[in-house]
Amino acid sequence: MSDAIGGVVNVALIVFFIVAIASYMAFNVNYEKAFNVKNEIVSLYEEYEGTCNSECKGKIKEYEDKIGYGAMKLTPKNKERCFEQYGYCVRGVKAKRNSSSKSYKSDAIVYCYFSVRTNVLIDIPIINNLMNLSIFHVTGQTKTLKIYSKKDCQKIANTG
Repeated sequence: MSDAIGGVVNVALIVFFIVAIASYMAFNVNYEKAFNVKNEIVSLYEEYEGTCNSECKGKIKEYEDKIGYGAMKLTPKNKERCFEQYGYCVRGVKAKRNSSSKSYKSDAIVYCYFSVRTNVLIDIPIINNLMNLSIFHVTGQTKTLKIYSKKDCQKIANTG
């Protein structure tokens, strides 16, 4: 009888470790997808100088589909604009003018950087929906961009 109980304990431990390792691997794969999507969005925002139009959005969607990133609903934080169909949020932040720049002073030039946030797809309802932990978010920023516009940085980010 004691051999049977010992066998059940051993099987339970093996199953526990297999589930733990599989969960860790699944989290790493989803984290990598969110990280790669964030990097692609940051580079596209730099390429399009903060104005992410329909062509830019098409490239984002194409990249997300290519790597299998699952867009999920994000709640805006800190004046962000969230694009639910693409699974990311963006916020425009006014930056200080580069001191080495010798450009003329104009009201039509703003210096902005854009903060991008994506979400790691975790389908465990208790952890993801109830707790909404920020450790499951991946954030990044563009470099400071010199934009010829009379709009402020947040309005530029909201136009996308």
